[in-house]
Amino acid sequence: KPKERMQQEKSNWSRSLPPRGVSVGKPEVRYFESTTLGVEGGKHYVCYKLWLPEGKKELDVNGKIVICVHGLTRSSYDFDYLANYLATLGYYVLCVDVAGRGGSDWLPGPENYILPQYAHDIQTLIKTHSIKEFNYFGTSMGGLIGFYVTSAKDQERLGYKVKAFMINDIGPLVCKEGLLRIAKYVGQPHFFANKQESVDFVTQVYAPWGPLDASIFKRIGRQNILPVTTLQEKSKHTKLNAHQNSDPKKFGCHYDPSITAMYKGVTEENVKDLELAEVWADVKCDRLLLLKGKQSDLCTDRTVTYMKEKRPDINLTIEVYDGIGHCPSVMTEDQIFVVRDFLQQQYK
Repeated sequence: KPKERMQQEKSNWSRSLPPRGVSVGKPEVRYFESTTLGVEGGKHYVCYKLWLPEGKKELDVNGKIVICVHGLTRSSYDFDYLANYLATLGYYVLCVDVAGRGGSDWLPGPENYILPQYAHDIQTLIKTHSIKEFNYFGTSMGGLIGFYVTSAKDQERLGYKVKAFMINDIGPLVCKEGLLRIAKYVGQPHFFANKQESVDFVTQVYAPWGPLDASIFKRIGRQNILPVTTLQEKSKHTKLNAHQNSDPKKFGCHYDPSITAMYKGVTEENVKDLELAEVWADVKCDRLLLLKGKQSDLCTDRTVTYMKEKRPDINLTIEVYDGIGHCPSVMTEDQIFVVRDFLQQQYK
């Protein structure tokens, strides 16, 4: 029937393309200085993108604020669609390049790339802007960082409050099947002769994100890389200096290879679930949203059961996407609208 066919076409469209609507333009690219834990006198700069509502020139600390943090080998570019859309609705959105990724500094060595360091950086950003209340969105590793940022003890100690906490395909029980899969493709530098090779690479590696329009993969493929000369400069200040002998005519992934050190040596024989029981026990927020790929190997039904059993007091909403593994891209209309609706409930 024509009506049913139109509804189906609209559904397919909303699952593959970003939302239509007015754009607020480009974000402000900014930096802040943070301390490097465990390194005497250690300092590094963290890059973030600030998306402002139309007509606004600066962050309003009393406004509706969302902090977005990406996954292991990703960057703040992953939130361009979500952040732009939320900014059109009056939100101030801060999208962070976690240390070792994108525009942020690389840290001295593999031992510095740990969740407490990342959380410390986010809390430094909060302190830099004197933010008292905010919402937090974290994809994969960004969600794990969020478990530390939403710590009840830290919120009291540092004087801020997390309102809506949104996590994308991750939980306090990270399943070993997903960790093993990740270990197989991270840890080695990837180089590309041109931008199209990077597009082909991300199209294959991030196929579990589900049905996405080719324009999205093209965008993230080009955002996934930096010239080798830039990587060599970043690498000079690290122990690994991974790119010193790389072909300067090529492109490489935007991140420090040291960020994946924890996956080296992971095999089917020794891989184990990652359990963050103590951290999960201290999470405090008004409401929690979990986006989950139904076919995810990192955030499985075991993860959901664990979350409910360990924290039955948490006001938890779960949105499951069939046909998607790890993880929902949050670049399509249907997923972005779920986040929008969840946030709007916070401000009723």
